[in-house]
Amino acid sequence: MVFKRGMGYWLSAIIIIGTIAAESLGVHYGWIFGSYHYEKDFGIQLFGVPVTIGFAWVMVIFTSMAYFEWMLNGKKTVKNALLYSIATSILAVTMDLIIDPVAYKGRQYWIWEGDGIYYDIPTQNFLGWFYVSFVIQFFLYYLLRDTSFPKGWSRRMRWLYGMVVGMFVVTSMVEGLWLAVFVTLTVYGIMLIIRKIWRESYDRA
Repeated sequence: MVFKRGMGYWLSAIIIIGTIAAESLGVHYGWIFGSYHYEKDFGIQLFGVPVTIGFAWVMVIFTSMAYFEWMLNGKKTVKNALLYSIATSILAVTMDLIIDPVAYKGRQYWIWEGDGIYYDIPTQNFLGWFYVSFVIQFFLYYLLRDTSFPKGWSRRMRWLYGMVVGMFVVTSMVEGLWLAVFVTLTVYGIMLIIRKIWRESYDRA
């Protein structure tokens, strides 16, 4: 289906509201992402979650989608839905692998009340990112086709993803968070290789 006028705004609004609700469960009950809280100077908050976080999730969802948008075409199958949702959700987590260390260790925009093996960030957080992204992407897989987007949209979204990761990579270097740089770029590079091989095989099918 092709985006109807205003449909993009409705989808964005649903993602914003849904992700703020999910984040709020973490802030108040420690569910999904683990137990944490946002600092007051991080902007206007809704249910203990900065409104900007909801908009950030829109960026994460659509830039991750752009790497595998070609899977939105053709016959919709459960297998392809699972593969698409897993791949895009791994990319979402990849972005968080560089964002969280900077935001927590470098800037303290939010504070974790637990700990973990990766910069004292609970592993539950990364699992939560995967689960939330997976649910949204699974829904969007059945709703959209790559023709739903304007010409050149996919390329611009991939550039945006790369620039966001790149910005946090540079910041991580300044902060001395070298493990975050190595892990993020390694996972991102692997996903780019998988995407290339997968796309070529998909086109030949």
